[in-house]
Amino acid sequence: MSINLYREPTYRIIPHKDGRGTRSTIVSLGSHTTLDFYRQPTELPIIHTEVYAEIDAHTTPTTRLLLQPNSMLLCTGPSFTDFVHAIFAAESDRLDAATYGNFHLLNLHRTRAEQHEYRDGDTFARAPRISIVAWP
Repeated sequence: MSINLYREPTYRIIPHKDGRGTRSTIVSLGSHTTLDFYRQPTELPIIHTEVYAEIDAHTTPTTRLLLQPNSMLLCTGPSFTDFVHAIFAAESDRLDAATYGNFHLLNLHRTRAEQHEYRDGDTFARAPRISIVAWP
């Protein structure tokens, strides 16, 4: 398990594949952020974390996910083995229905206390964030 505190809104996570187990669980607390995925198939087992330095902020991701505050993401199967993931430095994230793979899911479990409805083109300023990552 890893607990990470990202104090600055312009934090980044280098493009990599996790090198533990066959799946990962990410709990995201605090701020919204964008997690980019890039297709790079690999055979199991992945023994150590693999860094992909050739992928940078100008590389077009295969898909993007908006990680909402207090959300959980489970990566298993191809999402774990066949994709590199990264978070690039940015002051804010702008939703784009065409590129965010989870856009259609963002409003499904909105409670009455949550007044905000996610819309194409919305921009979210990044703030400090905590991630808890487990490789069960």
